Amino acid sequence: MNDKIQPTAKTKFRLNHKRNRLKADEIDNLKIDTDLESIIFDNNYENWLDLDNEDTFKENNLDIKPGQFTAISYVYKSSDVGLAITQSIGLTGMFQWGMRQSAEVENQMTSVERVLEYTNIESESAIESLPKPPVLKNLNFTIEPREKIRTVGRTGVEKSSLISALFRLADIEGNIEIDGIDTGKIGLHDFRAKISIIPQEPFLFSGSLRRNFDPFEKYPDSILWSALEDVKLEEIGLETHFNKGGSNLSVEQQQLVYIARVIVRDNKILVLDEL
Repeated sequence: MNDKIQPTAKTKFRLNHKRNRLKADEIDNLKIDTDLESIIFDNNYENWLDLDNEDTFKENNLDIKPGQFTAISYVYKSSDVGLAITQSIGLTGMFQWGMRQSAEVENQMTSVERVLEYTNIESESAIESLPKPPVLKNLNFTIEPREKIRTVGRTGVEKSSLISALFRLADIEGNIEIDGIDTGKIGLHDFRAKISIIPQEPFLFSGSLRRNFDPFEKYPDSILWSALEDVKLEEIGLETHFNKGGSNLSVEQQQLVYIARVIVRDNKILVLDEL
């Protein structure tokens, strides 16, 4: 009997995947080490500059012995001499601060120099495949209010391209109008906020159901509970915690959560991606 374990193709794939992952982690660690080395060097440089300035000004600081002070007092008033000594101590700190700031400005100007170098880089020629030929040609249709439209076709006939065009995920040569208003002239954030979509693979954020429904706390609890009752998910509750991606729910429940979110937002346009 052969006691050796023969790795299967699946096992080999997993081992190779782990090896590639370890290589990627090693490269990331080297990049982190390089970045930390520069930060540590910068901190050490600043500490050295502080110590050097302090030693320099200590050597050149005003040092008046009692005999000298007595001699000076015959020429100047004692109050004037005391004021001069007090101000010289403060002036020492200001000189140190000024030298430190000048060194910091010189250090930060390196970033400006790099940006200026990037502005002088010659632009590369456009990729030959751009612009790509349009996938939807001579497409003209009108949808009346309250109509339900279904797009049917085999895989690869660009059904999803209609959704991309509607949500302005792709550039179009024509225009899309809603109630006579060109959507291309509306702010992207404002426009997408007025359209709801239930994707084929719903995604839920990690956190409570309330956070997935209303992350900015715009709606009262009564509206949230009403939406849950409409989709028969009231037993879940608003404080139920979801794992990342909603992994603790079935796909059907995830889609129901999306439908409830649509009900809460109450948008006039709803897109269903192969629901």
